[in-house]
Formats: sequence, C-alpha cells, structure tokens
Amino acid sequence: MVDLTKIEYRVLISLYECEGGITKRNFVKKYPEFKLNTAYLVIDRLVDKGYLEMNYSKKTELSEKLFSPIKSITDFYSDMFGICAVDRTMKKVIRELTDYSQTSFILDKIREEKRYAK
Repeated sequence: MVDLTKIEYRVLISLYECEGGITKRNFVKKYPEFKLNTAYLVIDRLVDKGYLEMNYSKKTELSEKLFSPIKSITDFYSDMFGICAVDRTMKKVIRELTDYSQTSFILDKIREEKRYAK
C-alpha cells in the first residue's frame, strides 16, 4: 500500500466509523470539517491507492456509490505499524482496563473478529 497524507489518513479513519459504506454526499454531511471538494478528491485518491472499495446501493431507483475501507481497521493498523506492535499495544490496553464495560466491549470485538476469521 502507498503512504497516506495526513488528510487521507483522517478521511480513511472517519470512513472506518461509517460501517456498511457511505456516499460522498453523506460523508460530507456527517463530517462537515471536511470541505466538499477536498472530501470528494481524497475519497477518489483512496480508491485509486487501494484503501477503499466502491459498491452501489440498491436502496433507491438511482444507484448511489457507497465507499468503504477494503481492510478491517485491525488489518490496516497491522500493515501500517506491524503485527507485533499492534499485538503488544492491544495486550497492554487490555491489561490496563479497569472498567468492566470497557473490558466487555473489547472482548465482544475480539469474539466478533474471531467469528469473521473462520
């Protein structure tokens, strides 16, 4: 994968929050801190660089282009920082959790990933 600029990274991380994909128009509505032209251009660049995929929505008569990350957030960070660094960081975070709801959230996410990995 190609290195990302700061704005590409910020847009990509925002897109990870939009599960199931999002149109460019809805992305700009949800994240008004990104200017319209900038968001459109950056999303296109992320597609070209292989970070995003484009699918068509079938919810309406007019198909809309939905954009979503190709890789899971875990795979993205593993590729960016290396699997060992991500593994060490996750172990440290889990050890330091003191609130049951946080621990429960993390464990639910791990179980979810384990199901998808099969």
